[in-house]
Amino acid sequence: MIELEHKINDYVMCKDDVCKIIDIKKMEFTGIDERMYYVVEPVGEQCARIYVPVDMKDEDAAIRKILSVNEVNSIIERSENLELTWVEDGKERVNHFDKILQNGDMAEILWMFNILKERRQELENEGKKLYVGDTRIYDTAEKMITEEFAFVLGIQKNEVELYILERLAS
Repeated sequence: MIELEHKINDYVMCKDDVCKIIDIKKMEFTGIDERMYYVVEPVGEQCARIYVPVDMKDEDAAIRKILSVNEVNSIIERSENLELTWVEDGKERVNHFDKILQNGDMAEILWMFNILKERRQELENEGKKLYVGDTRIYDTAEKMITEEFAFVLGIQKNEVELYILERLAS
């Protein structure tokens, strides 16, 4: 028997969305043998359903436990102390940043988001724009951070950046 990591009514991250597990059941999809699935709904979108096999290995897991408030605060603090470097070459930077996104280390993702935000502001002051690849990475990182942090902290998405800034200032 498969040991379940999550249970019904747990909140989890599924890709970049905060979701609620609404059911766990055996299902059979066309061309796929019957297996157990978590049935999850993105918070605020009760008409959307995602089916995630419960037996996925950790490295392939499509869902993970949602962070706690203490974990969010720790991520914010850790992000400030990371000694990551800006890669000058645009293609190399996008490849490097894509690896950070795939790795899923939220402190590194937050560092990357902040450094891209600073770079975007510098370029705007010069009348320029971010490289297209950087913009894609920035948007993805912003969604990952704001979705989960806002939910965990019980604040609006547009308040997450201020929360982070205040946390770093204290």
